[in-house]
Amino acid sequence: MVGRKRGSRYDGRDGMRRPLSSFVRYLIHQRAYSAHTADSYRRDLLQFAGFTRRMRGQEPDADIDAEGVRPEEVRGFMAQLGQWGLSDASVARKLASLRSFFRFLLRSGAVRENPTAGIKYPRKRRKLPAFLSVSELESLLRFEVTDFISARDLAILELLYGSGIRVGELVGMNLSDLKPSEGLLRVRGKGKKERVVPFGQCAGRALAVYMRFREDRLAKTLSGGSAVRRRLRPREAEAVFVNGAGGRLTVRTVQRVVAGRLAAAARFNSVSPHVLRHSFATHLLDAGADLRAVQELLGHASVVTTQVYTHVSLRRLKEAYARAHPRA
Repeated sequence: MVGRKRGSRYDGRDGMRRPLSSFVRYLIHQRAYSAHTADSYRRDLLQFAGFTRRMRGQEPDADIDAEGVRPEEVRGFMAQLGQWGLSDASVARKLASLRSFFRFLLRSGAVRENPTAGIKYPRKRRKLPAFLSVSELESLLRFEVTDFISARDLAILELLYGSGIRVGELVGMNLSDLKPSEGLLRVRGKGKKERVVPFGQCAGRALAVYMRFREDRLAKTLSGGSAVRRRLRPREAEAVFVNGAGGRLTVRTVQRVVAGRLAAAARFNSVSPHVLRHSFATHLLDAGADLRAVQELLGHASVVTTQVYTHVSLRRLKEAYARAHPRA
């Protein structure tokens, strides 16, 4: 009989009968994982359990025969996932779930060996970022500003492309973060790190027009009475980008705005707002900007992350060479 290991809250007898249930309880109660995350682990492991039972000609079950799992079955499972068309990242995530599960059982004494030991994660192929050409961007930014919504949309697009900031950084901006006369703005990036980035004259003009519409809209909103004033908390009143009711825009709203404008203006597969950030970095490097400077502008912790844009530039150079050189 396997005893309870101190600190693990793992009952060996119950764990041998239902190891998956014990593991999920461990994730939630000991590791403080959310129910959603724990359920993701559970689904990965049930998928593996189904695969192994089919390979053995056994009936389906709601748990895993943890003691009988062999490294060959883990490798076979990963190969099957690849045949199903899962990405390397998805296969790696499922292997991580298996590793965590068997490490838990090994520490608890429920198994003697970890069948995932020595199995390497699939090498992730870095996907080149999608970007818009300069002509596509000109088309995207060429629409008439007639009201609050169109002025706000243009300011959002110009600022995302003109500064390379993330959507989350854009919606978190306050009025005090803007320095229009200097063409600078302060943003709070990942890990609450702050940086100051420049924006160009086109973004500055779009912002100036939008701010006039914003002021008029907020004046009309606040004239609606004390109930409206109470709904607008100080943090919302400071927001640069607001909705029709004066509240701070959400990331989801900006994603919808940008996706709609991109879909209407550009014949492009990706309509994610991140394509403007990718375009910002790619165009800078194409024009000879220093890689370290672009890293600082984007707020990347490592220059390795920024280097992917150099691959885009090199790919475009190769394509131009192949088209133009007589002996290409």
